Amino acid sequence: MRSGATRISGYLMSPQLCNRLADIENVVAIKYSVPRPMYAELTRLASDRILVSTASEEEWLDNILELGWQLYLCSSPPYLIQTANDLRMREYTDLAFRGEAEKARAVRDSLNPVREALRGTRPAEKPHAHQKYWQELLGQVGGRVRPPMLELTEAEKAATRAAFESCGLKPGKAPLAKVG
Repeated sequence: MRSGATRISGYLMSPQLCNRLADIENVVAIKYSVPRPMYAELTRLASDRILVSTASEEEWLDNILELGWQLYLCSSPPYLIQTANDLRMREYTDLAFRGEAEKARAVRDSLNPVREALRGTRPAEKPHAHQKYWQELLGQVGGRVRPPMLELTEAEKAATRAAFESCGLKPGKAPLAKVG
């Protein structure tokens, strides 16, 4: 892979190429999941023509405050780290948009135990099964993964449930009866 570029659908795209694509009238946004220096460069080059986003929730607040971002595209944290009863991601986003940086940082940082619970219990080879189980713990419909993907073991479920129950996230409704 060439340095300074990202793989998108099998193609490498540098910030400079993405900047050229921003000149196309119906290109209005890009999810650019690359290291921060690269998407910051694209923001500098093209933010007058397209909205730039990345999948990292942990960088979202800094991207609002430092890069003037307005859009968070295509990632699971909005439905994994917040619920109808616990909208801290929405809260810190709204605070940042109003320019209340310190309050926004405090709310964002209050989600660290949730992030750690998610990250600390996710088996590297089973991210989809883990996410679906987490969704069930939240009271959402997660379901099973499709073969040949592996389901979580009972021990992995127990560890995930313990981390979930101690992370401080308030579920939106009671978890489904079959979770376990």
